[in-house]
Amino acid sequence: MPSRPLDETKEPLGFWLGVALLAMLAVLKPLLVDTFDPDAFWHLQVAREMLRSGVGPLIDQISFASIKTPWTPYSWLAELVMLAVWSSTGWRGALLLQVAMSAVFVVLLALCCREIQRVRRSEPVSGFTSLLATGAGVIWSLAYFSFRPATMAIVLLALAAWLILRDRRLNERSRAVWQCIPLAALLVNIHLTAILLPAWFGCLAAGAVWECRKGCDDPVEGHRRLKRYVLLGGLTALACLATPMLPGVIRVMAHYQAEDVMVASSFIGEMQPFYTSPFGKVSAALILLTIVCAIWNRRRLRMGEMLWFALMLVLLMRLGRFSPLTAIIAAPIAATVLPRLSDRPLQNRLIQAVLAILLCLGLWRCFTEFPIHTPLNAWMNRQVPPANGYPTEAADYVAANVAPRHGKLINEFNWGGYLAWRLGDRYQILMDGRTQLYTTEFWQATCLGDETSRRKFVESVQADAAILPLTKSVFAESLKSLGWTVTWQDKQSVVMLPP
Repeated sequence: MPSRPLDETKEPLGFWLGVALLAMLAVLKPLLVDTFDPDAFWHLQVAREMLRSGVGPLIDQISFASIKTPWTPYSWLAELVMLAVWSSTGWRGALLLQVAMSAVFVVLLALCCREIQRVRRSEPVSGFTSLLATGAGVIWSLAYFSFRPATMAIVLLALAAWLILRDRRLNERSRAVWQCIPLAALLVNIHLTAILLPAWFGCLAAGAVWECRKGCDDPVEGHRRLKRYVLLGGLTALACLATPMLPGVIRVMAHYQAEDVMVASSFIGEMQPFYTSPFGKVSAALILLTIVCAIWNRRRLRMGEMLWFALMLVLLMRLGRFSPLTAIIAAPIAATVLPRLSDRPLQNRLIQAVLAILLCLGLWRCFTEFPIHTPLNAWMNRQVPPANGYPTEAADYVAANVAPRHGKLINEFNWGGYLAWRLGDRYQILMDGRTQLYTTEFWQATCLGDETSRRKFVESVQADAAILPLTKSVFAESLKSLGWTVTWQDKQSVVMLPP
């Protein structure tokens, strides 16, 4: 079929069909592969505690081993939203929110790629290159998307990035970019990554200083841009103070940075450099390609964008969980520095028809895979093995057959949130993913310790039962040596009772 004449003022229909196809793939991932994130359940429990005690520092009642001084639930607003969604629409509503956030993020990523290509009007615009860059951003990001506050923050930061890049396309004169200030105030009540927004404006301000010193065509205009970024950075930084948890937020950030041994260890996967996993090596190759092209085609980028990219690369090398936040700028950078490919394939009517058919088939698959009638327990464990699931049947067994005497339950790291959510009315759990709520000595005696230290620790605990993984358990051998016995097991978990 003949292609339509090229129109470089807008992307062809094939571009938007491709973006929709990427968004549909992002929706299919949680429906086909994922289960709920372990952190989601303790976030729900924390929201329940806040409904009882009020919004503010809490004395933890979920775990018997946690510190018993007030701690700061810095994601309090997101946690209340999560509980409201779960309570009003059930777990399927929570799943819908997760897939919606994934799809919105992909669209925002594509919009960021589109905007940055138009910053330099002398360069040709390529919707095809933007589509490829968006696909790379999807690869970098989707492994970290789940039903939790961090995902909400990622989507809001992607929205802020689009407003910033749109403003740069409009010669730093748009009014919409000032919406980043209330966005920062909202973000700081959702997740600690809110601090990135003023940091981004700081990078752009530093870039504006560089442009002024290198000699811009209009010095007055250059100084106006500098003042604008300094003002935006300062106001968003002030907006990041708009949380009732401010003192605790500062303490938690300092704790994660300097004192949290679990963050510094190799125990938590997303706290490791992003390239450590097999899939991460693919992401690393794409990042390396983007860096090489950015150096080669650096004239296509403004200094502020390069500093923004460099900042996120530094964070990415430290923690893998920064991968989707890095993608917010890395994908637009890739769209700018990669070769500008022709849009004729995206304007070809046959290719557009194929993309539309694939999109319809994918949407039908999304509809058929959505768990309308599947019970929660079955859906969470539908990928076991090989994917990690939850001890749903073990929790049912303990609820039905174990009488709580001490009200304590021994568990391992990833299952703590679920067991607190499922059995919290009867038992306090040993541990969960809130690493800042436990002492260094606790972690060194349990997850980071050897068999001797773990045996000594569990010997001091008077618990009614233990729910542990069937294989690769941290505590199973220590408990067996103390006379604990397995009274129930299935293909993924065991229930052990004390002598």
